[in-house]
Amino acid sequence: ADCRAEIAGDEAFSHITWEKLFEDALLAPNGVMQSVCVTEHYIISIENTADDPGQPDTVSAYYRNSVDENGQPVQQYSLAKRVADTDWEHGNGMAYNPNTGEIYVALYTNTHGDNGGCLYVMDPNTLALKGKIKVSDSYNILGIGYRREENQYVIQTDGTGGYSIKILDENFQLLDDQGPADPSPGYNFQDLCVSGDYVINFPLTYGMNIGEYMHVYSLSRRTTVASVPLDFQLMDYIQI
Repeated sequence: ADCRAEIAGDEAFSHITWEKLFEDALLAPNGVMQSVCVTEHYIISIENTADDPGQPDTVSAYYRNSVDENGQPVQQYSLAKRVADTDWEHGNGMAYNPNTGEIYVALYTNTHGDNGGCLYVMDPNTLALKGKIKVSDSYNILGIGYRREENQYVIQTDGTGGYSIKILDENFQLLDDQGPADPSPGYNFQDLCVSGDYVINFPLTYGMNIGEYMHVYSLSRRTTVASVPLDFQLMDYIQI
C-alpha cells in the first residue's frame, strides 16, 4: 500500500527530537549542500561546487531503502551513484513528481544569462539534465515543492519577487500568488517542501546569533502559522 505521513497541525514540529540518518563529506573545497529531494528509490542531493558557471556541481543519490529498484539488497543510505557533469546554478531547491518521473530544480541564480525565472529538469535515475522550463521573466525561483493530491507545484520567489509563495498548475502556469512569506526571524530562505496544506521553509539566520528556525506556512490561511527553533545537535556547521 502507498502510505504517507501528513503534518498533524500547526505545532507538529514543536518539541520534537531529530535523528541523524547518515552523513557524507563534501567533495569540493568550497562546496555547499543546497537541496535534497526523495524519490521512490533514492535520496538525492545537490552540492553547489562554485559560483563559476563553467564548473559543474555534484548530484548524489543514496539508497532510500534496503533494496534497490530491482529488489536487490543494498546498504540503506549508502551512495548509489554520483554525477558531476552539469552546473545546476545555485541548485537551491528540488521537487520530485512521481507522475512525470522528473525532478524540478529551482536554480535561484541565473549566471547563465538565459536562465532567469527557469527550472531545470533532472532525470531521477541518471541524474542528468533533461531540459529547462521557463516560469517567469520577473523573478528567479528560490524553492519548489510538489502537491501530490492537487497535482500542483508550490514555489517561492527570490527577493526580486518579494519571497512570495505561488501555486502553479501541472504545466507550471500561475494559479495563485499568495504574496510574500514572513522571513522573520531571519532573512532570505532556503528550499521548501509541501505536505497537504502546509509549506515548510527555512529562513536564513546565519550570523545573527539567534539559532536556526523552520517556518510552517498554511496555504489555506495564506500566512506563516509557526516558527520553530531547531536543534539538530550538530557541531561546527554553517548555514549558507
